[in-house]
Amino acid sequence: MKVWFRPVAAVVALILPIVLIGPLRAGGQVPDPGARPFAVLLCRYPDIQETFGFDAARIQQMWVGDRSIDSLVRETSLGTASLAGTQTFGWFTVRTPLAGYSADFAGNLQLMQDCIDAARPTVDLSRFMYVAIFMNDQTPLNGGFASSIDFGGRARPPASSSNTALLYYRSMTSPGLVLHEVGHLFGGVHTNAYADPLGGASHFGDDPKRPTAGLAPRTNNVTPGWDAYNRDRMGFVPADRKVTVATGTQTVNLTRLTQPGAGPMIVEVPFGTGAAKYVVAARTRVGQDAIPLKDNDFGRIEYALAAEGVTIVRVDDPRGDQTVAELSTPGGRGSGADGVWLPGQTFRDFANGISIAVDTFGPDGARVTITRGAPTTPPPTTAPTTTAPAPTTTLAPLTGARLENDFAAAATLAVPSVNGPFDTAGATLATGEQRPCGGMTATVWGKVIAPATGTYEFTTQGSQLDTVLAVYRGPATGADPATMPSIGCNDDSNRQPWSSVSVQATAGDILYVQVGGFASRTGVVTLNVRGPGDAAPTTTAAPATTTATTAAPTTTAAPTTTAAPTTTTAAPTTVAPTTTAAPATTAAPVTTAAPVPVATQAPAPTGGPAQDDLAAATPVAVPSTVGPASTAGATLEAAEPRVCAPYGSTTWIRFVAPTTKRYTVTTAGSDFDTVLAAFRAPSDAAAAFTNLTNLACNDDSEGSLAVVSFDANAGDVIYVQAGGYGTSTGNLTLAVS
Repeated sequence: MKVWFRPVAAVVALILPIVLIGPLRAGGQVPDPGARPFAVLLCRYPDIQETFGFDAARIQQMWVGDRSIDSLVRETSLGTASLAGTQTFGWFTVRTPLAGYSADFAGNLQLMQDCIDAARPTVDLSRFMYVAIFMNDQTPLNGGFASSIDFGGRARPPASSSNTALLYYRSMTSPGLVLHEVGHLFGGVHTNAYADPLGGASHFGDDPKRPTAGLAPRTNNVTPGWDAYNRDRMGFVPADRKVTVATGTQTVNLTRLTQPGAGPMIVEVPFGTGAAKYVVAARTRVGQDAIPLKDNDFGRIEYALAAEGVTIVRVDDPRGDQTVAELSTPGGRGSGADGVWLPGQTFRDFANGISIAVDTFGPDGARVTITRGAPTTPPPTTAPTTTAPAPTTTLAPLTGARLENDFAAAATLAVPSVNGPFDTAGATLATGEQRPCGGMTATVWGKVIAPATGTYEFTTQGSQLDTVLAVYRGPATGADPATMPSIGCNDDSNRQPWSSVSVQATAGDILYVQVGGFASRTGVVTLNVRGPGDAAPTTTAAPATTTATTAAPTTTAAPTTTAAPTTTTAAPTTVAPTTTAAPATTAAPVTTAAPVPVATQAPAPTGGPAQDDLAAATPVAVPSTVGPASTAGATLEAAEPRVCAPYGSTTWIRFVAPTTKRYTVTTAGSDFDTVLAAFRAPSDAAAAFTNLTNLACNDDSEGSLAVVSFDANAGDVIYVQAGGYGTSTGNLTLAVS
């Protein structure tokens, strides 16, 4: 956005003073010529005093010292930049309660300005180049944010895109969230690159609001370093450490990206007529990339850099966020073994005549051979060549209609049916086409005419790529993909890359089904359709063969070899200006907080328990907290929708939106794996499963916690459904804000 959305081991020896209490007035310049000092401000809302035991000294440890953000910056910049002079101050109190800030960019900017104003009487901000603001609760837009505020600070390097970061309360234990926003301040962009976009933003420490067994909130370590493309954008890769292969064949000995030896750190392979390119680098566990994400404080070892190998990132537009990690396993996850290439594997872009082969890989780097030739036609699509046994499937052969790229050509799908497999190479996103959830592209369409009244389930299980799935209710004629109401959308189902949507329909309803690839991905898609009373699909694995493509291929073909897949979290998608969605976005961040007994939950109930049946939904105020209350004995009603996951034991609340704004509902404080869905009803009196419009649905946002955020107009009647994943039940708490 060029406003952007989306600890640390004990410090052995601090290399800088920790905290200065009192005014910081004009003094000598920091001697380090590469210093990028931050003023780190801790601010709280006047109506929310809880700071979870964090103070300036503890937050300072995240920024400077051993295993800190400063040490990561020094390492990734090859010693050309540091956070020397960074100081932490606070707590300061802003002038307005959280609810008083509008849930938009203006609200975030006003909060940032208010925190800076609260600090000015005691902090001389002219000494600093950047400001980082930690809030003691959510932010108006429910997440991190980066922009520019005129606080009178020092000039920053040309690559820097903004100077002030706003961080919500989870950032106090999750330095990956802080690294993400610092990356934006230094000029980085959202990427779909290996090891996490812009520095660990999917990795969470303890939730300060959910203490574990009475312990103080535990903080993750600062890891991993930013990906190769962003390091280059930030000016951290010297020009003489880059090799460009524009023609012919060239073999390059790459040194490792972190703590490099002699020789090139990255290879750039340009293609097309613009500035598009591939960026190739070797990632190893060394330095900051070798630090465990969670160490003895968490009782286990886990690495943010999940696998070592060669990374290949496609950059379509260097001016923005258009980057995609090329995966060695089609449809895999970019932040694990699927995101790296190993000896014997070759990436091929037939359309641009490019191949990138990994010859060798070791702890010091890799040897790669890049060939730039004439564009060629890819061979017929077959199962990827692999050293592992070929995948098997019990999918039915292709029958019925084919999913089509153009909405107007969407053919009718049978109920029940298994449609596919199809190759989506060459599919596009039409102008104005909706994307209700997830950053889907390369979309294809089908439609179902409901033969009976009841529940319809659509899944992409069996597909060979990370999919996003949406269902719309359309009119008999004149359906418009830009304006049809979405009645269900899902990115990842049960932490898997395939998608699942369940909706209610009346006999004769026309349901349009949109399937896309997450973050520009294309590949083999299967769409399973079930109606009322139909058995579950029999898919057991991704299909081993594919049928002809629906359009001429214009993107890269599947690689010829694969690595073992590893399920991890997906990279965040981008929006404009520059904001990272808070935990309730398209991908489910990782958390380490175990389910907590209800007795440890601080908030007292402020409303009655949610009711089992839609017709008896508990009316609640906004804001309010409902529960904790047990869901044991709750059931799933006949024809009740299950929008984004297989869930049951559902309960319902309802409220009338008091103002036009963005609303958020969470299950924070619950002690079981929850799923949330929000719906708009035509009125209280007319609410029924057949006329609810789905606004949002979420399975896991932070571990087993579910969060939904949605826009509503004053007077809208909102119903919220809370269930347990699978057959889970427990003590449910719902917070509405």
